Amino acid sequence: FWAICAVRNKIVFGSDAVNAFAEAPPPKAPLYLKVDAAFRNWWKNRFKQDLPIDSYVRVRHAIQGHPESPRLWQEHIDAILSTLGFEQTTHEPCIYRKVDPDTNEEIYLLRQVDDFAVGCDSRETAMKLWDALDMHLKEPLKREDGMITRHNGIDVLQTDHYIKIYCQT
Repeated sequence: FWAICAVRNKIVFGSDAVNAFAEAPPPKAPLYLKVDAAFRNWWKNRFKQDLPIDSYVRVRHAIQGHPESPRLWQEHIDAILSTLGFEQTTHEPCIYRKVDPDTNEEIYLLRQVDDFAVGCDSRETAMKLWDALDMHLKEPLKREDGMITRHNGIDVLQTDHYIKIYCQT
């Protein structure tokens, strides 16, 4: 992804899905969680109802820790990206490509679980993409302010002439 963006002279912007697994559909097999005191307090504050001690609630979304959740999120976000016109690249399914039909701009997207990086020609293109993704999500993406300088533990230096990735921090 970084090499493609450097060669194509793209600017890279980032965002993060705030609660990716909660965006995904629930697991196929019903899943229940035993209610603890913290959840009962949250429920009481949110819905103004008491939940009995030793009760269970049905999980209506994928949750972190459930073995199906990563696959459910991937299928969900892949479908959204496909709707937006992105296609997975042949050799790396976490890198997507799209040519904007209005501007003929080539756009690249890197998806690493719930973290996104988009390589495009301008900040406006990235913001337009994040807005389009937000239309399909319950919670808006957390957006980087400006060009990416760090992404998933990697330091990133973007200049007019190159993109350098390194691990100083």
